[in-house]
Amino acid sequence: SLVEHARGGKVEAVSALGECQDRKQADVLTTLLGHEASGVRRAAMWSLHKLVGADAVELLLPLARDKESDVRASLIAIAATSLDRRFAPMLLGLLRDSTSENREAAQKALEAIDFYHTQTARWQRLLSDTGLDAPSAAEALVKQARAGNDKAVRLAAITSLGTLKVAETLPVLIQLMQDPDADIAAAAKAAVAKING
Repeated sequence: SLVEHARGGKVEAVSALGECQDRKQADVLTTLLGHEASGVRRAAMWSLHKLVGADAVELLLPLARDKESDVRASLIAIAATSLDRRFAPMLLGLLRDSTSENREAAQKALEAIDFYHTQTARWQRLLSDTGLDAPSAAEALVKQARAGNDKAVRLAAITSLGTLKVAETLPVLIQLMQDPDADIAAAAKAAVAKING
């Protein structure tokens, strides 16, 4: 069977276990991470990563101390592919790896993980601050028309709501007609007239 061939050290069988989509094989692959042949360990790492994704991280981390540089190289490649922050401390340690290729790859993987998470946080923050996380333009404009935003932004958003002519925004616009700022109230009144016109 496939499992017997994998346990026997057949790299092709180990790789096939990662493709089988049967998470029960994760136990077999975890055992193979300690196999004497580095090719089997590498195949088990990639298969485990494919099979269980982020659940493999904690199981793979000890391989940063593997005696074979190609196993450590595979671990670095998996870290760079997954962009999982939990690999960062291990990658920092591998900046002192005995091979220059692994040191360079660890640095690139760390940079990729940092870039991915920094940019993800940045764009989530920017999108939520501007209302651009809304599922429609009208919803985004309603968020931008709210009190607390810059007056020019509010006026542009209210005017744009009138241009869009989305009837579902009428309750918000009618409420904005009562805004203490006369310009905001006038813009809301004009937008309502456009929608109803």
